[in-house]
Amino acid sequence: MPKHPRCDGALANARFRREAQLNKNPTLSGEMEKGNGFTAGFDYLRIGLAIAVLVWHSAILSSGSAAFYRAAWGGPFRFLLAIILPMFFALSGFLVAGSLERTRARQFVVLRALRLIPALAVEVTLSALILGAIFTTLPLWRYLSSPELASYFGNIVGLVHFTLPGVFEHNPARGVVNSQLWTIPFELECYLVLLVVSAILRDRRAFVALVVLLSLVATALALFLDPVSPFEPPPGRALVVSFLAGVCLHLYREKIPCSLMIGAPAGLAAGALLQFPDTCYLAALPVAYLTVWLGLMRPPKIPFGDLS
Repeated sequence: MPKHPRCDGALANARFRREAQLNKNPTLSGEMEKGNGFTAGFDYLRIGLAIAVLVWHSAILSSGSAAFYRAAWGGPFRFLLAIILPMFFALSGFLVAGSLERTRARQFVVLRALRLIPALAVEVTLSALILGAIFTTLPLWRYLSSPELASYFGNIVGLVHFTLPGVFEHNPARGVVNSQLWTIPFELECYLVLLVVSAILRDRRAFVALVVLLSLVATALALFLDPVSPFEPPPGRALVVSFLAGVCLHLYREKIPCSLMIGAPAGLAAGALLQFPDTCYLAALPVAYLTVWLGLMRPPKIPFGDLS
């Protein structure tokens, strides 16, 4: 039976009013709705952040200069380096929270495993059995029978190991293989914490309060008991807090405005807090807002989708 013209008109009017409301008072969820749940900004962010990690690791590993490393982290532009990984984790928290909301806990675990383990397995296996075998200074039989080689496969499940027998021993950064894998245990920790906390705390206000409390306690510990090194990247726990901050934004996405008037100050606050090592935990929420605000922008779609 064909639809009545009045029904079609009513639906069109409802959609028009909804779109007008979204344009008048844009929120995070409103911007997601406009893009039908997808905005290309997140793809650009992933690629940009991945390239930033690649450039930084290439520079430090190819030079092997401890003085350059300390100068970069201890200099006036520390925040430019320090914001990269927190943004990655905040982005993950915002999007992964949506995945958990749409699935059951068991399905969520399977999806996370499928996201991480196959890619890690391929990367680790290629590094160990092909690149390592080519570049090792040891005889091949000694390389393949080394316990160090077997330990390297622990990277697939988050047991991070940075060396292969006889590989890169004469590089400036001696013996280091795939140093970027140091964040994998903290990524796994993020998923575990999200599962446990979301099962215990059904109230989103309690979840946000817990994240704020964690950032304050971690900052107090850094200021008074265990200072963060001014010559190192933000600690892994700061990345976990950034992830949880991204989850908080997702929980309140229908209430939080999406605005340059918040995004610009959030960027300034994030930069200022990350410039000082001990306040990196307090940067989690402004970093998360900046990340999501940028991710919800709608530049032209990348032809091949998410290349990260």
